[in-house]
Amino acid sequence: MTRRPRGARKRARATIPLLALALASLWTALPGAGGAAPVDPEAFTRLDADAPALAIRATSAGTDAPLALAGRRLLQGSREVYLASAQLSDLCGTRRDWQAAQHRLTLAAADRTFALTAGSRLVVGAGREVLLRTPPLVFGGDLWVPMELLTEVIAPALGRTARWDAASLALDLGVEPGQQATPMTAARPRGALPEPPPSGPFSEQQTAPAQTPERPLRVRTVVVDPGHGGEETGRIGPRGTQEKDVNLAVARELQRRLERAGLKAVLTRDEDVTLPLARRAEIANQAAGDLFVSLHCNGWFHADATGVETFFLSPAKTDRDASVAREENAEAGTVGEDISFILWDLVQNGFIDESSELAETLQAALCDALGTENRGVKQAGFRVLVGAYMPAVLVEMGFLSNRDEETRLADAEHQRLIARTVCDAILAFRDRHAATVADEAALDERGRP
Repeated sequence: MTRRPRGARKRARATIPLLALALASLWTALPGAGGAAPVDPEAFTRLDADAPALAIRATSAGTDAPLALAGRRLLQGSREVYLASAQLSDLCGTRRDWQAAQHRLTLAAADRTFALTAGSRLVVGAGREVLLRTPPLVFGGDLWVPMELLTEVIAPALGRTARWDAASLALDLGVEPGQQATPMTAARPRGALPEPPPSGPFSEQQTAPAQTPERPLRVRTVVVDPGHGGEETGRIGPRGTQEKDVNLAVARELQRRLERAGLKAVLTRDEDVTLPLARRAEIANQAAGDLFVSLHCNGWFHADATGVETFFLSPAKTDRDASVAREENAEAGTVGEDISFILWDLVQNGFIDESSELAETLQAALCDALGTENRGVKQAGFRVLVGAYMPAVLVEMGFLSNRDEETRLADAEHQRLIARTVCDAILAFRDRHAATVADEAALDERGRP
């Protein structure tokens, strides 16, 4: 073997770091590669139980003496200051109903109510829904809420101002121009609120549609959720095929196809790990998703059952649909039939038309491409869809309990066919809504004087 001169070897060694740097730069420029660090799903609710108390100085219109408040930076890795909800209620003069068992809080003042639950960034109240930057957390037997809830949600809804200086821990409470000054004090009495609907089955619960303003839907980011993972295998077929593996294989292929089509595609998990159901929707919210698609495989006690069915969030209409939801929700330790479901069902009603349309589009495309039984579009209370602030659907791609269908679902070519079909259906859905947005813009343009 011919040896290179020593100088050439030195030049080659010097080139290696430059080549590595160039490859790293190229990698981060590729779609879906590099960029932001992987999402830590537990980071959204990781409590710092040792967070020290912070002395907050608050001044309020209508009171002479400054108010002394105690806050804490409870969320690990975050600088957000939290207040105990009892303290916030006293400060704002609201009635407070804290249901410790359900981890649910309701604050009420005049004709305004605000409902929120621990671990969820959603606040429903004052005729709208808001996603906070950080979630409320349970600490010391109370629900602690981020300062943002006061400054960005409650104070404006009550015609007040709340200016927060995080550097000096100073809070200045005032009144919007033209509003009557109602003093915020630290000694407001708290009265009882009517009990909310109890925890339990929601099959009879009817939720009025949310008053969500009309908004054009532009599909740019799709969050793909491979169901189950890690210790949660999901269904296992007669031949040993595990649902979690099929879901992940299809999701990875779907991500590649969506990104090649120019969309941003985010996977809730990209490896075989256990991921709590509530975290999946939270990842979708953090990614600012426009659509949420959860992929699963079906199963039934009757081995002859076959076909595809697609669900969107709503109380189950049949015992069969409720049964499917209970099985998929089992890993959460809940069947989703609780107060938080009713709260999120209210929000999903704002997306119900788009969710239903997306479900119909996916269902028709998959049945046509796979030549399988069309089991229809259904409604059920899947926990993984609870919390997604966007149109959200769950696709059951076939029955692992059926030997023939299990064989197809385990086949890589069949998995690619499913991914290609789902991708094409999403693109068709996107294009329809893009055309609607363009038509509305053209009408607005023609209507201008």
